[in-house]
Amino acid sequence: MLHDVGTGDFIVQNGGIGTLTLMRTAPLWGMRTRNRLMHDGENILRNDAILRHTNQAENVIENYINLSTNQKNQIITFLNSL
Repeated sequence: MLHDVGTGDFIVQNGGIGTLTLMRTAPLWGMRTRNRLMHDGENILRNDAILRHTNQAENVIENYINLSTNQKNQIITFLNSL
């Protein structure tokens, strides 16, 4: 599935010119073994990678920002278990 999360690389995907800003999001499986995050490897910290998402992800990111530090740590712990 293609998503507009604000980090597209302006490469036309399998759906024509309308896919320039869309990214095929990678599954989170094996995330605990990755030390570079996002499609471009620009993020090292999971929190930074989460906050980097925009556009279609804005509501989710806003919810994440509003979590307590403990709740954010729980999410990061979960991601590190994948």
